[in-house]
Amino acid sequence: MITKPRSPILAAFLSFLLPELGQLYAGRLARALAFAAIGSAALLLLGTFIHSGNLIGSIWTEVLLGTLFSAIAIVDAWIAAKRAPAEYALTECNRTSTYLWFVALALGCSLAIGLLEARRMQDHMRTFQIAGNAMNPTLVNGDFIFVDHQPYLKDDPLVGELVIFRSPENRAQHWTSRIVALGGQTVGIRDGALLVDGAPVAKNSTDNTTTETLGDFTYEVVGMAALKDVPPVTVPQHQVFLLSDNRRNSADSRRYGAVSVSAINGKLSHRYFPRTRMGPLNEPSTD
Repeated sequence: MITKPRSPILAAFLSFLLPELGQLYAGRLARALAFAAIGSAALLLLGTFIHSGNLIGSIWTEVLLGTLFSAIAIVDAWIAAKRAPAEYALTECNRTSTYLWFVALALGCSLAIGLLEARRMQDHMRTFQIAGNAMNPTLVNGDFIFVDHQPYLKDDPLVGELVIFRSPENRAQHWTSRIVALGGQTVGIRDGALLVDGAPVAKNSTDNTTTETLGDFTYEVVGMAALKDVPPVTVPQHQVFLLSDNRRNSADSRRYGAVSVSAINGKLSHRYFPRTRMGPLNEPSTD
């Protein structure tokens, strides 16, 4: 039995370190095990959510739910310690070995679940650093980005989306580009304007930039005014025609032809560095 009072402050601090540890200190073994079970189940569910949903939303969900769970555990540990007369305590909670085994079990479960989540995140998401300026002004040299891995296993590609794929000219490299036409569509360039199915996609132009609208996406490109005409071509089925946003200085489908959808490794999701340029990519236009 517990022979001296439990400190609510210490109980709360222990639960801050590990949510169920404060309950164990207060002599409430059943509550400690319940918090451990709930925390493990929550991590598994969040891992599934991260695997199947939006990464950034999943991270924010994990942070918010984790904070809420920790706050509940801290308050519960404080109350349990204040209400812990001897008759509620369990003898085994006074043994050092109980704490050691409990902490080892909790850390082991957390490590296993963390590795599982990391594997699931790797299956779902990749990180890349942009090298070069082929995607100016949308992406610049040195940008760090999140990429949804293999996005077209379940969904169909959309015109206007930013994607990443292995270079047809060097399989060791990954290139980024933008889908401008899908299988069955015709695409070409005439008088400094991109034409898809015979219709220009330019919204407005200046001397330096052109604003294009494809599907739900509006974006800026550079170098259109200086481009030579490209005769219309029909994109084969199950392939896409890719153009970079820096049309003056890039290698894209004008040089290597249409690319199979199965060859696309990912769809750009977010830019996470530099901080001044953080934000979502492939965001549909609100115009």
